[in-house]
Amino acid sequence: MRYITALLALVLLAASAPSPDISGTWQGTIIVPGIGKLPRVMRIAKAGSGYDVKIYSTEESEVPIATRNVKIDGSTITMAFDMNSDPWLNYHRTYQATLSSDGKSLSGTWRVPGVFNAPMVYHRTPPVMLHMPAHGVTRRSRSHGPRLAGDHSRPRDEISRVLDHTSRLRQFK
Repeated sequence: MRYITALLALVLLAASAPSPDISGTWQGTIIVPGIGKLPRVMRIAKAGSGYDVKIYSTEESEVPIATRNVKIDGSTITMAFDMNSDPWLNYHRTYQATLSSDGKSLSGTWRVPGVFNAPMVYHRTPPVMLHMPAHGVTRRSRSHGPRLAGDHSRPRDEISRVLDHTSRLRQFK
């Protein structure tokens, strides 16, 4: 009987263990078949009992990829992205990763159903400001082909005040 009581206590203790805090800024580079390397900055913020996730892929669009569909099971993090607004039309992706024991990296796979799986590692970084190129941004997508979603230019003085995050990303390539 003592064995069963001890086992039950361990199960209850494990079940009540808090989920890891994944909020913060994360950076990495995804290699997309047929497109190449795309640097990404992911910002995760606590939102009630869940998380708000925004991924900035500045070489694709100024519009972030967003979700609130985040599941945490121990050190396994799963994010489902289902967007259908310009420029992310018919965008259905899943990112499943394992949080490192020190909480400084997410190592996982981006899944595009029926198209490809791409490994992706994000590293936790201090907050950074995003730099949008002074020229138009071309969204490159395997499903939609090249397209231009308007002129994403910024005034030169604003660009000079913005930290260019790509130099920080080079350390992860």
